[in-house]
Amino acid sequence: MQELAKELGVVLPVSFFEEANNAHYNSVAIIDADGTDLGLYRKSHIPDGPGYQEKFYFNPGDTGFKVAICWDQWYPEAARAMALQGAEILFYPTAIGSEPQDEGLDSREHWQRVMQGHAGANVVPLVASNRIGKEIIETEHGKSQITFYGNSFIAGPTGEIVAAANDKDEAVLIAQFDLDKIKSKRSCWGVFRDRRPDLYKNPNWAVEEEEEKKKRRGRKIPWGRFATKVRDPLTKIRVWLGTFNSAEEAARAYDVVAITLCGNKAKMNSLLIPPISLLWEWVVIIVETTKALSPTTTGYIRRATIMKIRK
Repeated sequence: MQELAKELGVVLPVSFFEEANNAHYNSVAIIDADGTDLGLYRKSHIPDGPGYQEKFYFNPGDTGFKVAICWDQWYPEAARAMALQGAEILFYPTAIGSEPQDEGLDSREHWQRVMQGHAGANVVPLVASNRIGKEIIETEHGKSQITFYGNSFIAGPTGEIVAAANDKDEAVLIAQFDLDKIKSKRSCWGVFRDRRPDLYKNPNWAVEEEEEKKKRRGRKIPWGRFATKVRDPLTKIRVWLGTFNSAEEAARAYDVVAITLCGNKAKMNSLLIPPISLLWEWVVIIVETTKALSPTTTGYIRRATIMKIRK
């Protein structure tokens, strides 16, 4: 594919079934026009419905958004995330069609309008390619059939359709855009300049975050000491760390276990990684706590704690 991309001078997004250790992903490899491998994208939104039971086969992607695949196309957050990263054209390789549970349901126009909205809202062109034809599989309940409705299209930066295929024939669609002019237009519209991400959060999130912070700091118990717990990342169960003389000590104990469990992804009370002296101070607590944690988490804590102390 790299040789083909270089020979033709085109960028190729290539869909494939990816196996990574014990995980499986619906992925796209992106190859630049000079044959350079630009990396891959793993599908983030995994559907689970009649005819589309993908959660059985695929893990949710972990690459962030680079291109988007099929079910990703229904989410405006994905389109905005790509545009915020500087995407000048949005690409959506797709395989969508009839709904096995309802022969009368035709989502084609809905599907198309949603993506036209992505193009218009972000002031970027958009390319959606979809399959045609039928696919029939045998299931324990009999035959299951999907008729893919094609209608691949290219939309301009205001959502207008500039090229489209039909629902029966293979087609090659071509459109030309002046990306510099579109960039200027996007800037003039101010859709990114005037964003207010601080207002987009659910109003309950602030309350929930404050409650979570309180849990991380530790709570005062009736006899005057401060108790704290940490969430086991594998079992999702809060595990008791013990009681401490002050809220500060409880918070530091939490931070030691959190940084050991989650590394730089840990939500901590302090912006600073606890010093070695504190790791020594709470190593006994961690080791005792591991009795209540899952075996895998236990092993990880022990190894990580020893490594940090040795450093």
